[in-house]
Amino acid sequence: MDFSKYLSTAFDYLSWFLNSVDDKVSNVILGGWVAIAGFTGAIVALFLITSLLSPRRSDD
Repeated sequence: MDFSKYLSTAFDYLSWFLNSVDDKVSNVILGGWVAIAGFTGAIVALFLITSLLSPRRSDD
């Protein structure tokens, strides 16, 4: 698998999208995806923090 080919193709599609639609529309769409990615990252980080800080129960 050639990941650089896929990354360059994705970048080409992204730049085509940003250049083909109005700036406001593309910023809103991409801003929404950035917000979703940030929210997912916050959920993962909080899950890891709480799972590391919670006491372990033994089944004895």
